[in-house]
Amino acid sequence: MLRKIVLLLACLPLLLSAQNVPSSFASAKGTLPVPLTGQYKLLRGYGLHSISGLEIGSKGVFVRGKNACQARAVYEGKVAAVYEYESGYCVILRHGAYLTVYARLEDVCVKTGQSVKALATLGKVGRDAAGERTLYFQVRQEREPLNPAMWVKF
Repeated sequence: MLRKIVLLLACLPLLLSAQNVPSSFASAKGTLPVPLTGQYKLLRGYGLHSISGLEIGSKGVFVRGKNACQARAVYEGKVAAVYEYESGYCVILRHGAYLTVYARLEDVCVKTGQSVKALATLGKVGRDAAGERTLYFQVRQEREPLNPAMWVKF
């Protein structure tokens, strides 16, 4: 018993100092960096939008960047999936119980199973129908979509 107390006291400074650093994705809420490099413009936000009288829902946000912009990891994690679909590639990163989704990529430079650090380049942002570089970005807690504007410092 005394040995356990001594061990706990020895580790106490480490435990206390760790509280100043975000120890999980959830604790970084509101402080995550923008998911692409360079200057950006938030085009369409999360939730329901009325476009020409039509209600359209979005589970993520559209972010327009400059010509050479790259998608980048907003937090350290593991590449859960990389796949191709009609408007380019999609990369999904796992951060414990949370996921971030980076879609509309022209090309990717990560592979499934790879660990990435925060701000690591994931791939080049592709062009939308208007020819502009536009990233579609989501934050999820497992299957539940969350408002990215509550997580990222846009």
